[in-house]
Amino acid sequence: MIPITYPSNRNIITRVTVGIALLFVLWRMTAGLSLSQLQQPVLFKMDADFSYWMIKILGVSELLVHSTMVGIVFTIISIGSGLVLLWLPRKTAFAWLFAICYFIYSVILNIYACHSMHYMAAFSIILFAFCARKEEYFLLSWRLMRYYVCFIYSNVFLMKLINGAFLDWDSGYVFFQDNITEYLFHNESTTMSSLYRWFLQHPFIVNLSAKIIFLFEGIFFIGFFTKKYDKLLIIASVIIFLSTYIFIDVFFIEFLLAVCCPLISEQFWNKLSWLNK
Repeated sequence: MIPITYPSNRNIITRVTVGIALLFVLWRMTAGLSLSQLQQPVLFKMDADFSYWMIKILGVSELLVHSTMVGIVFTIISIGSGLVLLWLPRKTAFAWLFAICYFIYSVILNIYACHSMHYMAAFSIILFAFCARKEEYFLLSWRLMRYYVCFIYSNVFLMKLINGAFLDWDSGYVFFQDNITEYLFHNESTTMSSLYRWFLQHPFIVNLSAKIIFLFEGIFFIGFFTKKYDKLLIIASVIIFLSTYIFIDVFFIEFLLAVCCPLISEQFWNKLSWLNK
């Protein structure tokens, strides 16, 4: 049996990962997107999956959104548990509290935004890795999150392959047209609109880029078998992020940072030793 060595950089990983997630929670609060700031919306997303309906049927969404005071208390608990976790990264009680609050927040925000904001999905799962009490359980959980990242991208690769998107040369251009139409309608004279019009006149570049991104997503299958090429996987995730920003007009920076954390090598975490106190 191969012995398992436990990392001494758990504090570093926890503080960096939780710090990034907490930063985006605070940003949404300043943007008026905390649950107490949604002004008691009536409409909600109907074509939701089981996690959305679970929150909806249990009445959690109405409790947190339609009561301003309860929403404020929930926000304070979310931010407070995250701050305590930054200070005491091995206090798993606060890790559970922050992870559960973030999960509920992401689901409810998607329900009332009437749109599935995928960039919150990664942190909704990855944060639960810090709930492990024992070091060996944390190591296994953090490794599992790495496989979860590989699954996300490789699953996208498989779906495109099975549905025939890779074999359809014009699929990239058609998808590009669908996603930038609204942007061009509302923004006629920006730098990005000029770039989009140029892409519309050169469909070959758009279709070729879509096929290259498809191959980058397939690279993540390597991660199931070895960690040797994790740097390549990080580069691939950055390229995929840039492509979605340029060709689809979505800025998944939160999702990018979340999926990169489990791919970072232990040697890099050790360079942040000043956080391991």
